[in-house]
Amino acid sequence: MTFDERYRAIDARDARFDGQFVTAVHTTGIYCRPSCPARTPRPENVTFYPTSAAAHEAGYRACKRCLPEAAPGSPEWDLRGDVAGRAMRLIADGVIEREGVVGDCATVFYRADGSSDIPELNARSSGPDLDTVRRIPRRFCVVSSLSKLDGLRGALAADLVTELVVEESLARRLLSVTR
Repeated sequence: MTFDERYRAIDARDARFDGQFVTAVHTTGIYCRPSCPARTPRPENVTFYPTSAAAHEAGYRACKRCLPEAAPGSPEWDLRGDVAGRAMRLIADGVIEREGVVGDCATVFYRADGSSDIPELNARSSGPDLDTVRRIPRRFCVVSSLSKLDGLRGALAADLVTELVVEESLARRLLSVTR
């Protein structure tokens, strides 16, 4: 492949090229997969290497977002698929229901009372913890279905919401319960 073909692949974040080469960025000292979600570096700041090991030998360190040193087929290689698969397994195993989970915020699950001390579910959360979320000055929640009422109550109890957008029927139901 030519430099231009590789550069087009990283600019498109084309996962088909993962495992064929890595991109090392001179200005950051980091190397990435072609599909890395990080901002595309300028062409003059890029060197392509055939393997992660070659980039590492040249003095670059692995990106923490795309984990280019992970083995193809491992859970680390397909982070999105692993997170989704894990969530589906937890739902199928009944963990969500057993723990009384009513919603999630930034990939942290919480109960109707707002508590989030659910180690089995939250140990591998990829988002910020709820204390970090609470420090955000304006936190919006948009809910359009009565089926989400318990999740909304949990988010309000956990102080995860400062601005609420709901349909009138949901607002009436919420207010009638909280009075």
